Amino acid sequence: VRLDFGTGHESSFAVFLFVLSKVACFGNEAPSLECLRAITLGIFDQYLKVTRKLQTVYRLEPAGSHGVWGLDDYHCLPFYFGACQLSTAQSKAAGSGTAHYELPHELKSPKCFADDHAVRDYGESYLFLSCIQHIRDLKKGVPFFESSPMLFDISQTVPNWEKVARGLVRMYEGEVLDKRQVVQHFLFGKYFPATWTPSQTERQAPVATFRDTS
Repeated sequence: VRLDFGTGHESSFAVFLFVLSKVACFGNEAPSLECLRAITLGIFDQYLKVTRKLQTVYRLEPAGSHGVWGLDDYHCLPFYFGACQLSTAQSKAAGSGTAHYELPHELKSPKCFADDHAVRDYGESYLFLSCIQHIRDLKKGVPFFESSPMLFDISQTVPNWEKVARGLVRMYEGEVLDKRQVVQHFLFGKYFPATWTPSQTERQAPVATFRDTS
């Protein structure tokens, strides 16, 4: 029996969290932005610990033929959420000047996650870097540009975290949410309705590019 794990599974979990917020499981019917950030960074971090254990113990295969297009073999959303975390911290540091939001100088450019020292020093504090650290732990001895060519390219060519986040969400929309073989497994209902009008022809998914994400 082939057991796999991929972006469809993590998308279903994201929908699950969305439904919990709709039924006021997190305190309010419309959670504040700060609450949503806490849910994303806190719960998703714990979710990753569980899924990575399952992937390792049961040797789950990456869903699809190429994993998640060079990000890692199983996930996409944590990279996007992590890039947003770094982008938000960077913008708040520039706007407020308070120590609470100060992003370490060595993390202000995406080039940092190609650096072993930065990943090791800050992997426990930032979701994106924890994902990079996990890849490095799994593929020890393999050069980063070989194990994760797309991530390496992002680190070398994208100037800031905001553009990284924009490129990743475009990739997620095009390669996950626009794929029938992924969304066909969603369970729709009162809190997550299927209210769109189906297209008559299958449209071409947008190709995500990180060099032009304006």
